[in-house]
Amino acid sequence: MTIDCGLLKWTLPWLLLVSGAWAQTPVASATSRPAPAVRDAPMGAAAVPQGASGLHYVSVMAQYQAYAEQAPTPWPQANATVQGIGGWRAYAREAASPTPAPPGPGAQP
Repeated sequence: MTIDCGLLKWTLPWLLLVSGAWAQTPVASATSRPAPAVRDAPMGAAAVPQGASGLHYVSVMAQYQAYAEQAPTPWPQANATVQGIGGWRAYAREAASPTPAPPGPGAQP
């Protein structure tokens, strides 16, 4: 049995496309039900649960801090800072030390 490579080259992408489209189509089953329609709310109004009127939304983007360019540090000053910390051995100790485990649920800080 031989397979024509020219035919396979053109039919394989189409078969993959059709099978992918078929896999994404929803199949109605006997147990699936449509979502109930909200009939009590006026047209265009969102349904708000009873106890949800006190919710307050705070965007994460409100706390965003934009990148600020830092002035370059002269290398003699950077070397003096590293020497004051303890040199490369201080960085090696920091990297080798185990990280503390996060507190469990209910732990007091």
